[in-house]
Amino acid sequence: MILLECKVTSAFNCVARAAFCNNSPYAAFLFLSAAQAETGVVMLIYLDQALNEQLARCAAVERTLTREDLHPAIIAGAVERVRPR
Repeated sequence: MILLECKVTSAFNCVARAAFCNNSPYAAFLFLSAAQAETGVVMLIYLDQALNEQLARCAAVERTLTREDLHPAIIAGAVERVRPR
C-alpha cells in the first residue's frame, strides 16, 4: 500500500509539472489515473474490513470461511464504500 501511495504522490507531482509545460491532456490523464488508483485503494480497505468482520463471525461459530460467506462480505464492503458510516 505504501508503494501505491508513492505512485499516486508521484503522479500528482507529474501533473503539477505537466501543467506548467502546456501538456494539459497529459496532465488530465495522469490526474485521473491517480484519482482512480486512490479510489481503488479506498475500496480495498472497505472490502478488507468487511472480510475481516465476516471471518470473525465464522470464527465465533467455529467454522471456516466458505464461498457463500464471501458474497455478503463483498456486498457489505461495497455498500460501506458508497455510503460510509
